[in-house]
Amino acid sequence: MAWFASGCREPFFAVYKPQFRSGLAHFADPGVVTGKKLWLWGSIQEKTVHQQVTDNFPFYGEIQAGLFQNQETYAFSGA
Repeated sequence: MAWFASGCREPFFAVYKPQFRSGLAHFADPGVVTGKKLWLWGSIQEKTVHQQVTDNFPFYGEIQAGLFQNQETYAFSGA
């Protein structure tokens, strides 16, 4: 399951797993980084892939943020 957001004004987004009292947060200036993605994957989805992306945990979460509104747009910085 994936959620995409564009034009967000909050300086953060996060996932939290209460059972393990742990989570992951991303902080960035919302004036610069306006695009956000949250991807969640439970243990019943694609067992083969699940074993490749986790250490046998029941949950996989991925958060990303960037300058663009979708994953298909990209650019390289000269810095």
